Amino acid sequence: MKYLSWFITIPLTVLSLMFLIGNTDNVSVHYWMNTPPYELPLYAVGLAMLAVGFLGGALFVSLNYYALRHEHWKVKRRLARIETELEESKKKPVKSAEAENQDTPPKLALLKPH
Repeated sequence: MKYLSWFITIPLTVLSLMFLIGNTDNVSVHYWMNTPPYELPLYAVGLAMLAVGFLGGALFVSLNYYALRHEHWKVKRRLARIETELEESKKKPVKSAEAENQDTPPKLALLKPH
């Protein structure tokens, strides 16, 4: 999957840059509806849009990465807690069922005559 994204990204970037190098004419850019237009070279507008696209993609990837890091942190803490519980349980002596029965006094049952 990683290589597939590179096979798509690199050719699109190269084609975009070739388009921008070939088009150096000025274009009118309106920042908002009722503002006066700005005269900018087409390559500047194209590079700005290309940068916005890359930064937007990086933002979405970083948000996904942050969620994965948070999940990893939670699992790591849980694993550390379980490991300490395991170490504590290894230190305790293990009593067998026979030893438990010998330690407790026998229970007396009252027998009723028939």
